[in-house]
Amino acid sequence: MRLDIQKFSKIVQELIRFKSGTTKVPIRAGSWEELIWATLVFMFGDEKVYWDPQSHEKSVDIKVKMNGDILRISAKAGEIKNNKIAISSYRLTTFDNLEDKLSFIRDQHNSFDFYLICAREIKKDTISYYVIKVPSDRLAPT
Repeated sequence: MRLDIQKFSKIVQELIRFKSGTTKVPIRAGSWEELIWATLVFMFGDEKVYWDPQSHEKSVDIKVKMNGDILRISAKAGEIKNNKIAISSYRLTTFDNLEDKLSFIRDQHNSFDFYLICAREIKKDTISYYVIKVPSDRLAPT
């Protein structure tokens, strides 16, 4: 089961250009999820894409039915500073120590297929956006 990432990229780039051209608010987690959802609905139809903006499901933000299988996506937004991407949105405040936090993050990677990260880079008055697809196990701590 593969997402046509070139087709996805073309559509999502157009939506990012439109969104960033109509507001001064940077694309962050909620609006990034919505852009992914809109792109996938355009590609597959509304009946095959599931996204609940109020969901608190762990790790999986968007699901797509493709060829009888379910593709599970974890959407992350972040910022590039000093050539490094900082992403957040793990719910780690309930854990008391680092080992428990790392264990939680490690376990989450089994519940989805890949990350779609929208990283913004701010230089002077210009915001550039980079979309990065990362396999779920690539960001798992070892």
